[in-house]
Amino acid sequence: NVDRMNLKRRKAFYGDWWDEAAKWRSGGFDRLCGGVPGSPSTDEIEAAGIRGTIFVHEVLEVRPEARLEFLNLVATQRVPMMTDHGHHVTGIYEVLGNLHEAVIVWATTVPAQTELRQSRDAAWGLSDEGPAADERLKEWELTAARYVTGGITQLMTPLPRTVYGPPDWEEASLDDWLQPDDAEGTN
Repeated sequence: NVDRMNLKRRKAFYGDWWDEAAKWRSGGFDRLCGGVPGSPSTDEIEAAGIRGTIFVHEVLEVRPEARLEFLNLVATQRVPMMTDHGHHVTGIYEVLGNLHEAVIVWATTVPAQTELRQSRDAAWGLSDEGPAADERLKEWELTAARYVTGGITQLMTPLPRTVYGPPDWEEASLDDWLQPDDAEGTN
């Protein structure tokens, strides 16, 4: 995306992919990101078999002087907790174009996201329905509040035939989208 204004170079590097991808893009704001320690590579994600039917995409504003400290806490404290709730990290990034943003992406499923939200609500005393409260979720939010000053979390769906996505949207059944593919829940 850095080269998008240089049309000749763009064509040489991206070929026809760019023109096709532009047809499907619905918006967004490009950020160059750098993975921090604990952020898995694409090869590691593929080897682990991590897939998702939805992705939790967090673009967080953090205190500039504490951004790398916060991302270290994500890698060491939040990743194990989120994994217990069927959310597998696919990226822990510092935004390279500024000092105040971090991007974290999780692969998961609709049921796992629902369970996570219910367990979080139970921990805060907002609901007594669904799974048991996971007090770690509440503790994480209190920890994150010391670093995070704003941001947005969005749910996204993956493109079929990608490392993370389903084999094909057309051939996927509703069960493919709502249920884990395997007993370990690594999708």
